[in-house]
Amino acid sequence: ANPELQRILGLATLSRTRTIDESLGLDARKIDRAARQPITFWHAPPGATPRWLRLRLAALPGEDDGTGETEDAPAQLALVEDISLQREQEDRLRLAAAAFESRQPTLITDAGGTIVRVNQAFLALSGYTAEELLGQNPRILASGRQDRRFYEELWRALVEEGYWEGELLNRRRDGSVIPQWQRITAVRDEAGFTTHYVAHVVDLSERRSIEATLHRLENYDPLTGLPNRSHFLQRIEAVLAAQEKAQGKLLLLDIDAFRSINDALGPARGDAILREVASLLGQAHPQEHLARVSADVFAVLLPPDEGAIDAELERLRAGLP
Repeated sequence: ANPELQRILGLATLSRTRTIDESLGLDARKIDRAARQPITFWHAPPGATPRWLRLRLAALPGEDDGTGETEDAPAQLALVEDISLQREQEDRLRLAAAAFESRQPTLITDAGGTIVRVNQAFLALSGYTAEELLGQNPRILASGRQDRRFYEELWRALVEEGYWEGELLNRRRDGSVIPQWQRITAVRDEAGFTTHYVAHVVDLSERRSIEATLHRLENYDPLTGLPNRSHFLQRIEAVLAAQEKAQGKLLLLDIDAFRSINDALGPARGDAILREVASLLGQAHPQEHLARVSADVFAVLLPPDEGAIDAELERLRAGLP
């Protein structure tokens, strides 16, 4: 046994009287298998560093005594290789592959910005096939809704800091635009040169849809679609704040005997009347100048022109059945 084997096995010396299975801590079945093909095993001797080892066994014939007979039984040559580093690298590669093929969309480019790899989650999100994306620049995904200055700042951060995080508006293959949160990281070699860029993507479509729904429920009347009282008041305050001498007229419309209509004809007919009034108002005024401020009361922000209120009332009378 050479000194390297002693170091690997964590033994001060190797006795010539010890068998291979005793030295390696293996049972007879594994030794028998190693004689036919290499085996890999975990070796953790007391007081020594645990290692992954590969064992190969080869039979050596005994010495010829001159009569054609061998004096000794055939010997065995044991080749022991420390493969701990190789196994560690393989484990890292497996973990990296598992992470890459996770449910999070991931895109990888080379240092020049050419797409070299995408996972299935990214393909599902973008609607493209791998063949359509590989070899392309990520510009193929741009929606055009973010200007050149935005992308210049993105690249400045990547070059100087090796990292960028923010929201991108990218376009799917079908033309639809999807908001995404991207984390882009520069991968550098041992010399510090950038070799790749890795982008991890989060689809914000569902979140933005929920936010839009909540905003609409908070600020708009669900029956007529007009701004509600609180949103309308915010709008008036904004107009007054923007113009020192802002002028206008506020018209409040009340539907006479609306409760009686509801009681006599039913809530469905009452709702239809409210929607009809909202539609008539919307034909002549921007939506942000209108509001349903209570059950049967509408508000209209009119220009300061003389006779504006009378003209609006006349228009509504002509439009209602």
